[in-house]
Amino acid sequence: MAADTAPFPPHSWLGYGLDLTSITPTNITTVTQHVLRAIRIIELKRGGTVQTYGGVTWTVPDNVNVAADAGNSETSQTSYTNGSVAASNLEADASLSGQYLAVSAGASANYSISKTFHSSYQYFMFNFRQVLLEVGLENFAENQYQRACMAHVVKTYKTFFGTFGSHVVTGTTYGSRFQLAQFNGLTASGNFDASIKTTDQYKTFETSVQKNCSCQGGDTSIGTKIASDPTTTDVYTSYASWTKSSQTTPGVMTMQTMSLWELMTAAMDDTLNLRAGDVEKAFSWIVENPATHHTKCTLIVNSDWGEVGLLNPSAFIIPDPDNPPPTDKTIFSRTKIRWGLEHSHDFQREIRIDFIIQNDGSPVDIELSHGSDGSTSGSGACSAIIGNEPQYDNTGIQDNNWNTKWFYKCPVNPNPVARQP
Repeated sequence: MAADTAPFPPHSWLGYGLDLTSITPTNITTVTQHVLRAIRIIELKRGGTVQTYGGVTWTVPDNVNVAADAGNSETSQTSYTNGSVAASNLEADASLSGQYLAVSAGASANYSISKTFHSSYQYFMFNFRQVLLEVGLENFAENQYQRACMAHVVKTYKTFFGTFGSHVVTGTTYGSRFQLAQFNGLTASGNFDASIKTTDQYKTFETSVQKNCSCQGGDTSIGTKIASDPTTTDVYTSYASWTKSSQTTPGVMTMQTMSLWELMTAAMDDTLNLRAGDVEKAFSWIVENPATHHTKCTLIVNSDWGEVGLLNPSAFIIPDPDNPPPTDKTIFSRTKIRWGLEHSHDFQREIRIDFIIQNDGSPVDIELSHGSDGSTSGSGACSAIIGNEPQYDNTGIQDNNWNTKWFYKCPVNPNPVARQP
C-alpha cells in the first residue's frame, strides 16, 4: 500500500543545485552537506509508481528512472607525486574521476578539481564502492522551475551560484562507498611496516597531515568510528564489518550533474534560453579569476589538548601577523593547528590561538578535536571562531579518543584581499 511506503530517498538530492565554484568534489559526505535546497531547479512529478528495492518500498516519481540491475563492487587505489599530475589525470580521464570523485560534471568541473590538488603535495587515494541502484531524472526541459533563473536574479552571479548552484543534480548512485585520502593497511588486511611510525619524519608528518575519510551507507556507528580515525590499529576489522553491513543499508555514493546553462538552453522558455549564455560566461569568469580571501579566526582549548583542521584542500591556515601563535606546545601547519599533548593531563583553560584562513571565499568545512577531560572529568572542550560568525563548539566526550566533531559550510570573510596593481 502506498501509505506504508517510505519517502523516496533520492528526493533529498535530485533537482537541487550544487555550486561548483566553491565545493570540493572528492568527498561525498562533504558534497551532501553542500546541496543547495533554496529551490528545486528541476521539479519531481507528484505521484508515481510504488516499487521495492532491497526490501525498501518507495514511491518513484514518474520523471525518475531507477536501474536496479546496475549492481557491482570495485576497489581502487592510486598515488601521485604531485597535485598537478593528479589534477590533470582526473580532468582528462572520466573513468578515473568516476572512481575518486563524488561529483561528475564534465569539463566544467575542472576548476573544483584543480583547486583541490596542489603542486607541492603528494597524494594517495583509496576507494571502495558497492553499487546497488542508479537513479536519474528524465525530461529535464519540461520540468524546470522557470523563476529560478530570471534576469533580475542572475545579475548577482556569485550570490546566485551560492544560492541556487551552478550545476543541478540529475542523477545519483546508491550503495556504499568508502573514500580515504590516507590509509593504514586497508588493502593488505591490516598489515603494514610499523617501523616507519617510530621515525622523526613520520611523527612530523602525522601531526601535520590532514586525513579525508568518508563512509556512505552501511552501519553508521561503524562508519563514524572509521571516519573519526582511519589510522587506528583495528581499522581493518572495522572496515570488514562495515563492508558486510553496507550490503543491506544503502546510502548516496555519487551525484551526476548538468550545468545550469545547459539546462537553460534546453528549457521550453525563451527567457531561460536567452540568459543561458550569460550564466555560462559568468561561471567561466568566476572560476578563471579566483579572488583571495583572508578570514581571522581563533582556536579556543579547554583540555590538555585541542585541534582544529581544515577539510577543504583548497583552503590554508596561515599565522595572524597581529597575533602570532605561541611556540609552546603548539603545532601549526597549513592544514591544522594543535595545542597540547594527548594524555598529558596538563589541563588548561581558555588557551586561545589566533590564525587566518586563506581561500577563494568559498565556505569552509572544519573539524574540531580535543581531550576527554577538562577542569572536571569528561568536560574537555574546544571551539573555533571563524570571522564574524557564531562560535563553533565541540564539548564533552564524542568517542573518548579524538572526540572529533565536524562543521560544514562555515562562512568566511566575504571581502577579498585588495589586488596589487
